[in-house]
Amino acid sequence: MAITDTTYSEYDGIAAPAVSPAGKGRIYFDSTTNTFRISQNTSTYSNLASAAAVLALDGPFENFASGAVLEQTPVNDPFPTLLVWYTDGTLTLRIVDEQIAYNADGTVDTDTYRVYAVDGVTVVQTFVDTYDYSGGNFLTPHVTRTHVP
Repeated sequence: MAITDTTYSEYDGIAAPAVSPAGKGRIYFDSTTNTFRISQNTSTYSNLASAAAVLALDGPFENFASGAVLEQTPVNDPFPTLLVWYTDGTLTLRIVDEQIAYNADGTVDTDTYRVYAVDGVTVVQTFVDTYDYSGGNFLTPHVTRTHVP
């Protein structure tokens, strides 16, 4: 189903409805916090802004305004160990960072991604990608992603 709307949508604030059923999602505008809240697949409600922070058009994730800045450490090194996306050139509010650990042969051992809340300081999600080159082909390793609670 496609929806085309050339206007805008407006929502009255309400109290939290029941969480979404399995395999479905719900969004509402909370009358107490004055924020959009989302429930996905029976999950408790969370702020939609935090959920949207993991989407990207123009930077590390979708729906970030232009102006996001990438900082690499070490600078201009072909094997960076830290990549940090900031909201702007002040380099104070982080969006996401990636810490990279290498094997002795220069292949990637692990990538650790941390996604930050809109305050730019609080980590809201952490994921670790572990690379397995045991198949012999360093161009197509098996990657296992682990969510770190």
